[in-house]
Amino acid sequence: MVNFWCDNFPSGWVGRYLFKYFRQAGLTDITLEPITICLTEFELADKNLDLSRTVEKISEQRFISQNNLILWLMTINQCNQAGDFFCAFTAFLVSGKKP
Repeated sequence: MVNFWCDNFPSGWVGRYLFKYFRQAGLTDITLEPITICLTEFELADKNLDLSRTVEKISEQRFISQNNLILWLMTINQCNQAGDFFCAFTAFLVSGKKP
C-alpha cells in the first residue's frame, strides 16, 4: 500500500533524497527535521491521504488480490468503529544556506 501510494504522485519518495540534493546543489549548514503526522480518524486520513482512491487504483491494476483488499478495508473499518484507527506519515522540512 505504501509503495503504491507513494508511486502514484510526482516525487512521492523525494523526502529520502533531499539531503543528497541539497548537498549536490552546494548548500551548507543543511538541517533536516522530520515531521510525523498522526491521524486517528479514518475520514480525516482518507480525505488527506486519499486512501479509498488508492485502494480503488490497486484493485483496478490488480496488484493485490480482491480478497486481500476487502480484508484490509474491513480491518480499517473495524478499527475506525472501535476508535482504534491510527495512521502516520513522516514529512521532512529541509533547509540549507547558499555559500
